[in-house]
Amino acid sequence: MKDHKDIPVDWVSSCIDYNADSGVLTWKKRPSSHFKNRQAHSAWNSRFQGKTVGWKSSAGYLSLAIDEVKFQAHRVAWAIYHQSSPSGVIDHINGNKTDNRITNLRVVEFCENMKNVKRYSNNTSGIAGVRWYSQRSKWVAYINVDGKRKQLGYYALLDDAIDARKKAEVENGYHENHGRE
Repeated sequence: MKDHKDIPVDWVSSCIDYNADSGVLTWKKRPSSHFKNRQAHSAWNSRFQGKTVGWKSSAGYLSLAIDEVKFQAHRVAWAIYHQSSPSGVIDHINGNKTDNRITNLRVVEFCENMKNVKRYSNNTSGIAGVRWYSQRSKWVAYINVDGKRKQLGYYALLDDAIDARKKAEVENGYHENHGRE
């Protein structure tokens, strides 16, 4: 099954209902023109019509397939709601990869999406962009700007390193949810 970025909006809109308030996608009754014969049409509709679309992928996103082509559900939701295929990355604002409510989705460039990611599981300070630097016995704060790591300084106190990082996040347009658990 191949992945597909460009979403045939008219086609998916004819097959799928999207509830923008709940984020749920459900199968509509598909027209007979989508099938090779009446038996396939009847079998598909009796099995899937009215059912929730898709499955949870190994990456944690909801995915779906239409005629052997895989789509991410949040991209399909955006396309149905706005009647156009999204031009960039779809960001789940609250970080929940299965929350496809339209109020939780926004189109951003990849670098902007990276300003709204959860804290890495191997983080030991509890704050993204702050770590203990044992060679100096100090906390170091850093931030990524335009794909490059920028060091913000070394600090004796964790709180000072956190303050430097938070200030840099604001200055560089990081989302308020960046670094959440």
